[in-house]
Amino acid sequence: MSEQFSRRDFLKLAGVGAATTAILTGCGPASRYVKREPYLQMPEYNYNGQSTYYATTCRECAAGCGLVVRTSQGRAIKTEGNANNPLNLGKTCARGQATLQGLYNPDRVTDPVKRASRGSASTEVVEWDAAIQVVADALKNNKPEEIAFLMGTAPDHLFDLVSDLAKATGINAPVRFGALGMFDARATLSKAAENLFGQASLPFFDVGGAQVVFSFGANFLETWLSPVSYTRGFAGLREAKTKLRGKFVQFESRMSQTGAKSDEWVPLRPGTEALVALAIGKLASEIRNVSAPAFEGVDPLDVASKSGIKLETLEHLAEMFAGSNGALAIPGGPALGQSNGLAVAEAVLALNAISDNFGKPGGVYLSALAPNQSEYQRPASAQEMQEFIQKMADGKIKVLFVHGVNPLFELPASLGFGEASKSVSQIISFATFPDETALEADYVFPDHHGLESWGYQRVATGSAQSVLSGSQPVVSPFYNTRATADVLIAAAQLAGDKFAAALSLC
Repeated sequence: MSEQFSRRDFLKLAGVGAATTAILTGCGPASRYVKREPYLQMPEYNYNGQSTYYATTCRECAAGCGLVVRTSQGRAIKTEGNANNPLNLGKTCARGQATLQGLYNPDRVTDPVKRASRGSASTEVVEWDAAIQVVADALKNNKPEEIAFLMGTAPDHLFDLVSDLAKATGINAPVRFGALGMFDARATLSKAAENLFGQASLPFFDVGGAQVVFSFGANFLETWLSPVSYTRGFAGLREAKTKLRGKFVQFESRMSQTGAKSDEWVPLRPGTEALVALAIGKLASEIRNVSAPAFEGVDPLDVASKSGIKLETLEHLAEMFAGSNGALAIPGGPALGQSNGLAVAEAVLALNAISDNFGKPGGVYLSALAPNQSEYQRPASAQEMQEFIQKMADGKIKVLFVHGVNPLFELPASLGFGEASKSVSQIISFATFPDETALEADYVFPDHHGLESWGYQRVATGSAQSVLSGSQPVVSPFYNTRATADVLIAAAQLAGDKFAAALSLC
């Protein structure tokens, strides 16, 4: 330090007020680094030295885990899982713990801005009244079929609001997309469930209640579908209620972190997952002496030749599956991302019929719909995204609203989203951070961070019961941001006519 500075002197200076500065480094005053919050501006119901806890929903992915956030003097300082949420039961993943990093990220978009030109770093701050007028003009000055919303995979209040607006006004239904959702193969899995069970829904696999788990590409110990729920389930598999350590077998062509934790890792040729599932089903049904039409006509020896798995291995696995009273088969991940992904999902789901585990502990559940949901709205598939991009390229979309997704980064460049966006007259982003898509937007009207927002999120999978998880702010907004739902409601009122009528009850 440049001079002697005692603790007593520091306390004297600190008590003067927010304008007081102190020499905290050898490089001079720290006032340019430290901002003290004056006591008189502290939020209501917060006292010096006393923490306040708020329950809310994690928005870092589409799973919808419950959080309890500890705040002190109006600042969020720690997140933990909500023990009363049936999805995560008090646990969180690394992203849930890191959500505070996004809240305090200095690179957040702090004000609504108009970009000088797409891709330009030059921006002009606009008032929120002007921003809302821009959205209103975009709604009323274009034909309904020329307006599109591209949103993230979270089935939340904003998606419901835009869906209601689309139904009432005739604009295009919102398209939900996310790279993580494509890696999860949510669209393929829900389509397989619809084909087999007559209900388009994401299945929930009760790993914790099973005794033997066969996973065909489902990387559920990383980020698959509902990572906290399935990690909890895996812990239950290893320490089952029956006090028997469950067995786990992973089928995949590349060893994942999930595969590395399996009891048996079975490498196979990519694209042969459906054949392997059918062969195991054929052999297991013969062992159990049950009729299984789905596996008739399957030649295990031929499957062994095509998949690269020895016939002896297939027979061993079939004995393991058939010999357990709690066997479970899970399809997912890369296995469903191939051209025959739907066939893989159906074959693996059909394998559960041998265990007769549908709707039973340790088996397969069709995730219950949330109280305010009539049917499961799955994210768009890769083919549907191609069709959406083609509409953009053909000039059929004049206004594109983007929220909760970064297509310029997440979509493969070969799909041509960047080139197609040049045919869109106006792009409005509601991004919280200046991502690649926001940099190519004409306007950026920043949404609140998830910890600054009201709302709700439906839980699509990860629990055998219906879950609707509410969100509330845990801190006051740090910047000049505004909830996108509020912006759309205000813009609809300004646009008048059918737009005002569509959201008149909001």
